[in-house]
Amino acid sequence: MAIKDELLDELLADYKNPEDLLGKDGVFQDLKKRLLERALGAELTHHLGYEKGDRTVRHGTNTRNGNSKKKVKGDDGEMEIAVPRDREASFEPQIIRKGQSRFDGLMIKSSPCMPGE
Repeated sequence: MAIKDELLDELLADYKNPEDLLGKDGVFQDLKKRLLERALGAELTHHLGYEKGDRTVRHGTNTRNGNSKKKVKGDDGEMEIAVPRDREASFEPQIIRKGQSRFDGLMIKSSPCMPGE
């Protein structure tokens, strides 16, 4: 899947310096958090067999049951994510598993260039 230039333009609309992109509160950290949470939501949708908010189908006894907060650590710091739950607690997330406290994917470290590099 190709990322469209329009999306990149929108993400970089307020870009002024590397900190805006790579800093603790930069676009990259927010994008990583949101991508992980969306992936977890998609995994739960697949597990339950229906889309969030779908009221047209009878879903049985197992349904969505809110989110739990989870802190994951990586080489680029700590981040709190919302992990969706199901009523029967049978959902086993794959991208960030139960009990997992480290996530080193999607890491970018920023460092100032040293003179002469």
